[in-house]
Amino acid sequence: MRWDDEEAGMGRKLAVALAAVLVAAVVIGGFVGVLAFAGARVAGVGAPSTTATEEPSLYIPDEALSTERPEEPVASSPPTPSSAPSAGPAPAQADQDPKKRDEPRREPRPKPRIILRASPTSGSTYQRIYLRGSYAGGNGSTLTVQRFEGGWSAFPVTASVSGGTFETWVESGQEGANRFRVVDRSSGRASNPVTVTLR
Repeated sequence: MRWDDEEAGMGRKLAVALAAVLVAAVVIGGFVGVLAFAGARVAGVGAPSTTATEEPSLYIPDEALSTERPEEPVASSPPTPSSAPSAGPAPAQADQDPKKRDEPRREPRPKPRIILRASPTSGSTYQRIYLRGSYAGGNGSTLTVQRFEGGWSAFPVTASVSGGTFETWVESGQEGANRFRVVDRSSGRASNPVTVTLR
């Protein structure tokens, strides 16, 4: 009988100890929860989320849900258009490709080009050689004739551009191939060279 009393007393002591531990755990947990909540409010983490669409679980308070919302796994949020599976090109490419197809290509405007022709292209020395050509957008420009002599040298002849065209003539006593061109010194543009063979 005495043994049973001692065993019952031990059981009561164990039950009291467990109850005390449980109460202490609840008190400490509540205190830690309050401190964590206050710290989250001070840090600004507790601001309500305007994008939350899911109902909170029954075992998580509203305050805890708002503080833990940013840390939820990505899988719990609804898929965005960029993360949805697609058989077509990537979204960035899909956005850019139609623009490239639809927009007209903006090619740089060609610079005014000086086109030169010689007539005749062969003859005798000191024969009159006509240099004619066109210069789009060069109305009013004065073109200087140059001859190639190991480098382009000024020839004592000029031509004025009117209506997009020009004409002048040269005479040369140099036998063999004579290469000529005209240059707009104000813009630095030069024509194509022409070759006249003299004998």
